[in-house]
Amino acid sequence: MPGEPPMAETTCQSPMSDKPLHLETSLDKEIDYLGEPISVNVHVTSNNTKTVKKIKIPVRQSADICLFNMAHYKCPVGVEEADDMVAPSSTCCKVYTLIPFLANNCEKLDLALDGKLKHEDTNLASSTLLRDGTNKEILGIILSYQVKVKLFVSQGGLLGDLTSNDVRRAVELPFTLMHPNLLTKRSHFFLLFFFFFLGMA
Repeated sequence: MPGEPPMAETTCQSPMSDKPLHLETSLDKEIDYLGEPISVNVHVTSNNTKTVKKIKIPVRQSADICLFNMAHYKCPVGVEEADDMVAPSSTCCKVYTLIPFLANNCEKLDLALDGKLKHEDTNLASSTLLRDGTNKEILGIILSYQVKVKLFVSQGGLLGDLTSNDVRRAVELPFTLMHPNLLTKRSHFFLLFFFFFLGMA
């Protein structure tokens, strides 16, 4: 059964200001299907004198390889970048829409698919569904997806990255991305195809 839609919020203290900036994000659903738009709700409240100059929202595919050695790969599969400004002492509330497509990511390395590129029904690999207590090493490959909301704030005329290592997790929204016909489609686990160093299929 689907769970609660992902939500995250953080209060960021921008440089040279004693007043914070608040960022609240959420998705409409916990489970999204390939080919369907993903709605990202962004609510920014600026209590300081700095101006938010840009909002960037990438969707990232993460692969944990649990075979002979542990490895972790990340690959962006979609991004929305908007020059939406949030003036000092103001609020901005907006919904951004992203649709991760294989067609826009065919040339990327480190990308997990549910088959080979020459097959017409091949798409991005679905998220791995884990049950409580599952031994990850038995699965071999674990796929997950995250939406990240990133703000850029003006710093003396330059764009400065407001998010840092301390708050990065607070503005990441993990979600489940599935093939709409996963139950009737061939098993994605056995047919995962990685581009790690091949560059073609």
